[in-house]
Amino acid sequence: MKTTRVWAALALAVAVSACAPLPPASDENGAAAPPATNAPAPGESGEAAAPATAGAVATLLAQSRSYHASDEYAEAATTLERALRIEPANPWLWLELAKVHVSAGNLPQAEAHARKALSVAGGDTAAREAAEDLLARIAAG
Repeated sequence: MKTTRVWAALALAVAVSACAPLPPASDENGAAAPPATNAPAPGESGEAAAPATAGAVATLLAQSRSYHASDEYAEAATTLERALRIEPANPWLWLELAKVHVSAGNLPQAEAHARKALSVAGGDTAAREAAEDLLARIAAG
């Protein structure tokens, strides 16, 4: 009986932590990156917003950011690839993966992922602009 309560408490803690909001990541210049959601940016048209990133994807994104911050680029990329298997049309995940590859010095792969972010951004103006900005920085070397 006691073991069941421990497992129930652990399951509840995991479920609650998966719902916690993520702190915004910052780019190389210290600017806050947009959150990993499909919602339109402030001031964007009144189109219906897609639901926020799923709990599992948010957890994977947080893990990837932690790996990235520790210069563990292979682990960061692998974790983002898992998130992308869940949400392949999320341009912010593609941008995060592109940034990991920029940090790792793999510019051709970074460019490919930034272009993918641009292609799936659709009407998400903030994601399109972020992808175009990253592509310009990659091209500048």
